[in-house]
Amino acid sequence: MTDSPDLDIGYHDDSFAYETIGSEPWEFYNQLVTANVAKKWKTQSNGGEVRPEIQTDLWDVIPPLDAQDFDIV
Repeated sequence: MTDSPDLDIGYHDDSFAYETIGSEPWEFYNQLVTANVAKKWKTQSNGGEVRPEIQTDLWDVIPPLDAQDFDIV
């Protein structure tokens, strides 16, 4: 993400709802914050891929059993 803050591009989370939020600096959202682009989604699209192991039941139970709970954000 070194040069990307200056580019008109969005971002892609390869592990959405699995390694998106949390306390580790390598997690997706923390990288956006560090690069000062956490609100760039307002002008550039963000996308992602739901990890295969959580795809089948991600939306069945709230909070999800095997995925991250976004209610804490």
